[in-house]
Amino acid sequence: NLFEISAFNDAGSDYETTIIIYQVAAPVQSPPIVTITNPPYSPFNTNDQVFNMASTVLNVDSKSQIQVYFNGTYVSGFNYNSSSNQVTTSLNLHEGTNTVTVTATNNAGSDSKTATIIYTKPAVPQPPVVTYVSPAVNPYVHNADNINVLATVLNVTSQSDITVKVNGVA
Repeated sequence: NLFEISAFNDAGSDYETTIIIYQVAAPVQSPPIVTITNPPYSPFNTNDQVFNMASTVLNVDSKSQIQVYFNGTYVSGFNYNSSSNQVTTSLNLHEGTNTVTVTATNNAGSDSKTATIIYTKPAVPQPPVVTYVSPAVNPYVHNADNINVLATVLNVTSQSDITVKVNGVA
């Protein structure tokens, strides 16, 4: 844009010009911000082998600016919703310590967050096991009108889980 200013009076005149170039300022891009929202804290303990990881990633334009790693291996099948800024994926946990890392990169920088998920395989309940100790043979023949019977019972939590009957009567 050319600006011209001229002034006149009885003593004379002056004339100056200047050029002002208008440039639209390039928008300032902010670096990405990664927040892992599930697990809600780290380390996180679970008994569920399948875990639904969730994260928010701000200041990126597309899924191609995001990487998800599970136990050091790139996860290509994660989901990214650009409307909600949500990154989600289902992880098949290994017994013990697992790590998930979400990294985002744009022209202004990068951010990365890692969470630890500890998977403990649930204990498989075992059925009770009853073993007669005395008498040790079945059938057992004896000639007294009373007898002491001794047995072991495994895989119960308390005595109330055991019922003793003689000829069908408790």
